[in-house]
Amino acid sequence: MRKIYFLIIALVCFTGYIFAQNSIGGIPPSFNQLTENRISFDIRDIPQPDMAKIAQEDDVDVKSGNFYRIGRSVPVNLDMNTAGTWTNLPEGGKIWRLKLSCNGAEGISVYYNNFYIPRNGKLFIYNESKTQILGAYTSENNTDNGIFANEIVEGQTVTLEYYQSSVRSIEKPIISISEIGYIYRGTHFLFKELRAFGDAATCHPNINCSPEGDNWQDEKKGVARIFLTAAGSQGWCSGSVINNTALDCKKYFLTADHCGEGATTTELNQWVFYFNYEASGCTTPVSSPSYKSMVGCTLKANGGSGGSTGSDFFLVELKTASWPTGFVPYYNGWNRNTSATAGGVSIHHPMGDIKKISTFNGTPVSSTWGSAAGSHWRISWTSTTNGTGVTEGGSSGSPLFDSNGRIIGDLTGGGSYCTATTQPDYYGKFSYSWQSNGTTSATQLKPWLDPSNSGVMTLDGIYSPCSPQNNPPVADFTANTTSIVAGGSVTFTDLSTNTPTSWLWTLTGGTPSTSSSQNPTIVYSTAGTYNVSLKATNAYGNNTATKTAYITVLPQGSATCDTLTNFSGTPAVYGIQSPESGYMTGNNSYGDKSKAEYFASYAPYTKIDKFLVYFGVASGGSSNVTFNILNQSGSAPGSVIATATVSLTTIKTNTTGNLPTEIDFVPDVTIPGPFYFEVVLPTTAGDTVAIISNTDGDATANTSWEKWSDNTWHDFTSAWGVDLNLAISVIACTDGAAGTAPVANFSGTPTSVSEGGTVAFTDLSTNIPTSWSWAFAGGTPATSSLQSPSIVYSTAGTYNVSLTATNAYGNNLMTKTAYITVTQATTPTTCDTITNFAGTPAIYGIQSPESGYMTGNNSYGDKSKAEYFASYAPYTKIDQFLVFFGAATGTTGNVTFNLVNQSGNAPGTVFGTTTVPLSTIVTNTTGSLPTAVDFNPDVTIPGPFYFEVVLPTSAGDTVAIISNTDGDATANTSWEKWSDNTWHDFTSAWGVDLNLAIYAVLCPNSVDVVNAINENSITVYPNPTTGDIYINMNNVNSGKVSIHVYDVLGNLVILNDNQVFENNSTSLNMSNLSSGLYFMNINIDGKTLTKRISLQK
Repeated sequence: MRKIYFLIIALVCFTGYIFAQNSIGGIPPSFNQLTENRISFDIRDIPQPDMAKIAQEDDVDVKSGNFYRIGRSVPVNLDMNTAGTWTNLPEGGKIWRLKLSCNGAEGISVYYNNFYIPRNGKLFIYNESKTQILGAYTSENNTDNGIFANEIVEGQTVTLEYYQSSVRSIEKPIISISEIGYIYRGTHFLFKELRAFGDAATCHPNINCSPEGDNWQDEKKGVARIFLTAAGSQGWCSGSVINNTALDCKKYFLTADHCGEGATTTELNQWVFYFNYEASGCTTPVSSPSYKSMVGCTLKANGGSGGSTGSDFFLVELKTASWPTGFVPYYNGWNRNTSATAGGVSIHHPMGDIKKISTFNGTPVSSTWGSAAGSHWRISWTSTTNGTGVTEGGSSGSPLFDSNGRIIGDLTGGGSYCTATTQPDYYGKFSYSWQSNGTTSATQLKPWLDPSNSGVMTLDGIYSPCSPQNNPPVADFTANTTSIVAGGSVTFTDLSTNTPTSWLWTLTGGTPSTSSSQNPTIVYSTAGTYNVSLKATNAYGNNTATKTAYITVLPQGSATCDTLTNFSGTPAVYGIQSPESGYMTGNNSYGDKSKAEYFASYAPYTKIDKFLVYFGVASGGSSNVTFNILNQSGSAPGSVIATATVSLTTIKTNTTGNLPTEIDFVPDVTIPGPFYFEVVLPTTAGDTVAIISNTDGDATANTSWEKWSDNTWHDFTSAWGVDLNLAISVIACTDGAAGTAPVANFSGTPTSVSEGGTVAFTDLSTNIPTSWSWAFAGGTPATSSLQSPSIVYSTAGTYNVSLTATNAYGNNLMTKTAYITVTQATTPTTCDTITNFAGTPAIYGIQSPESGYMTGNNSYGDKSKAEYFASYAPYTKIDQFLVFFGAATGTTGNVTFNLVNQSGNAPGTVFGTTTVPLSTIVTNTTGSLPTAVDFNPDVTIPGPFYFEVVLPTSAGDTVAIISNTDGDATANTSWEKWSDNTWHDFTSAWGVDLNLAIYAVLCPNSVDVVNAINENSITVYPNPTTGDIYINMNNVNSGKVSIHVYDVLGNLVILNDNQVFENNSTSLNMSNLSSGLYFMNINIDGKTLTKRISLQK
């Protein structure tokens, strides 16, 4: 009996990631627009590897039983700056081409160490005869780390052709080739010749043969060929997309464990899944059929040991977000019953060939493969009209279907051949894989394929897109506007999920007040604030969503203004790529005359009062800048309806102070309908402005326009290939609103705090106040002129808050009586753990040519890293810190840790110091444990402070602290000391906001806090402990005793509210907890003692 291990092909030496290569197709521009023979371009000859040496190595492989290698890696090190030729095209674009030639190669694959395609750029790759074209690769193929690769191209030459359109671009393409794969044999199954199409034996019927495949046309659309990399080798396997009870189209894919045995995360990112790789009919074609491919997967669960000790399953989730264009997959169903029924098929790709089908008529027999009894089905194949389907290398992992089209197993191996069709094959049982390989989700199918724990035994297949079934809707909705003038209308849009079939709206204050339409339009005639409810229903139930005070109806002629903007996201100013210069949103070498922002939504407002423009660049000062309001003509800016000017000097001053520039229109301008706000760019030499925009990708729709030197208008999407919103706000009013004094209003969050707490106040005043005067009885400060201040309350009591809001037309006072309640702070009797860290843990390396870590040692020579702690009340003492390191090497010396006070807004003077051996840090880091940094005695907290990690300086000694991922932090708290001894926060140093994974253990007095209990009256031992701990009470009258144990994160892990003492002694078992630091809180009749316990297992 043989085991059908996956078919080994070869590993072309390449270290890096291969990401999804969904391409958009097309023809290289040079094929149509150039007379090739008349325009030459750069050709580079790559030295052929030493084939005699390779032949000797291959002979050794054969004798040693190693895998069959087909290629070798050859260094290239070429990029767009050092190689290739640029050629202008007649239509206005241009192309860059480079041909690589390596004598004697059957095929060439190209590997990139830096790869970036700008938006509107395209990369094609093709062979000498132009019969094989890869691409076009676009910005969709860009990877986070710049690593990329493409599949093998036939022949001894490969041409790269990059197309740059005539559309303006702020980005530069990067194509840097590190090496090629020189393929010297074993490619005939990739590049099919007329003499022989496939590698599979001839006895297999193709999937579309009749009658063999007639009843399996759905199931085949879930089966794929896998070109995999595992444990340093590449080869073929088969497998299937599989359904789950949530019916949510999760891209789960089932194959065999021995296919993925030893595969690293990197290698799983290299797996290529080929769908629809099949003959169109029963006859094997003379040339390779087309297919749809996806790249990369993530392991979810597997049986382990390559199938030798279990059912040999390997479940992954495909990484590509969307299915290839034109492909509709079928998520195959499954049957987890332990008993089998007669008849079924296997659909597979033997030897990596086109899709085949093998049929069995008997009943699968329960059998054993390896050491796990009853883990497999034994199958014997049946001859059919067009052959006798068996299995071969490459069939491994293929699904075994029962007669109802449900998966009951995946192929491990067996003895069948085209020359031995009666020998059986063995499929790992789906029922065994369900939960018999182990007890965790990483060894079972059940948690992934039945996430709701429904308990169903069978599940049918389903086509994409999936529609969740047996679930009631989740109601949700939106409105085209939430503020209107009385008499106006609102259109509501249903956003409910899970396919509701009926809708019931409750629309208080509206006409009609109820509706059964999916997307009703409702008129509101009376001023007020109104709730809206939607009840969505289907056959499985209903759900109601209510939005409180959702619609505001203003009286006709009411005095109200509001600020409208399209801008949201990350602010940016885009420069323009050389040889052009200047700014996308301002003056540039293209000679743009103006930039404009489009405002389509403005209801219920009828007047424009002013605009606020945030400039990112402003220089010069000898001229005024003109601002225009334009109406809409067709779908582009039209005529000027109002104009205003502001001096460039004022704009410069505002820009330097990070303030907006106000453009006031007096009198207010009547809104004509959708309108544009135009910034006319200055033309005097040396005068430059550029408006801030958001980052490309932030905008839900482009609203930015520009006027070119020929006076034609162009939106940014067509001009630059980006979708942006400019940082421009319009203050719009209803009739009569301008010239009205404010109506003061505010809120505070929270309105009840303990002593030392902070309340954040938010101005809610209407009619555009320009100044604010707050009075805070009992607060610090007691007054403020900020619009939305934060105030500290230190003394218990109940306090009033007043706000006077003022503008040019008057003022208004709002006082809220007894608005803030301050309670007396409770002195804690236990320690607590505080941290700024939250989110996804990360370690950031530094881009070459520099090296090292952002949060640790690096080639910049950083001296230390620090974490800022602003909040610590009500605690007064520092006991210790827990530091999670992500990298630690070396064993010599100690690492120093300092407590640093605050000086201004940066770290100041050291007020506490301690050390920990580097060898301890290395051991903890290897075990994924934090390093405890103890300060003994406890250190008094002086106010806001920093915890500093002094980086080791001995050669070979390195540490790096774990941080969260950029974007997780609500505010940066991480700092670093540079080689010149200056401190810098991470925002200014690296352009990121991070929190370090550092936890401070703070206490009210000391780490062992006694509240009316003599500390010597209670003995806790042994400490450290390996699990059992004993508590003796000496001269203490033990009434009701409770023992609570907390981990360092403050989680309650042991709760004993009625601990039994015998002869003033008791014990506690902590062996089920992980090694680490814990706090034991012993409470006797309301009196408390806290002890720190070290558990070392």
